[in-house]
Amino acid sequence: MNSEVVFNDIYYKVAHAFEAGSQFVRTIQQRYVPYFKNCKKVLDIGCGQGIFLKMLLDAGCEPEGVDRDPEMVFLASQKGIKIYQEDAISFIETTSNQYDGIFASHIIEHLQGQEALQFVKSCSDHLVSGGILVIVTPNFRNPVVSQENFWLDITHIRPYPIPLIAKILETLEFTGIEAGLNAGDLDAFVAARKP
Repeated sequence: MNSEVVFNDIYYKVAHAFEAGSQFVRTIQQRYVPYFKNCKKVLDIGCGQGIFLKMLLDAGCEPEGVDRDPEMVFLASQKGIKIYQEDAISFIETTSNQYDGIFASHIIEHLQGQEALQFVKSCSDHLVSGGILVIVTPNFRNPVVSQENFWLDITHIRPYPIPLIAKILETLEFTGIEAGLNAGDLDAFVAARKP
């Protein structure tokens, strides 16, 4: 086995070592399903094993997911949902697809400031008028998050507080911005509608 393969295996194990279990993820993500109740075609960016995709499917949506991890894509595709195996950021920047809703949970904190702006702009570009965007990220105001949990993921780059995400969305002329906390205040979210 060559050293690059060994390193990639080590990197994967460390990067995903502290992720929440599927039952916990299901419980906390249930809160976001109602935002997409009037949406038909919804994209879950960084969909993992497809837990939220399945909830969207059960709610009557036509969900699609994108994730670069082949193991996660395989698990998600077993649910009978369309999954793209691709880097999520590259996908949203290059796809020609249009969506009624986009769900981006625990994506933005992996991006530098300018990349985050481009990411949210790309999401906006692929939402139909009236489409919903929900962004979920670690709540850095929670001391457990800021002092430990955030730093347990070696792929995290910087936190994005609610006011900053809301300002990005306002600048892109999103309306109906709603923000809150979830997962025992470990997560923060912002939901908005494209004009």
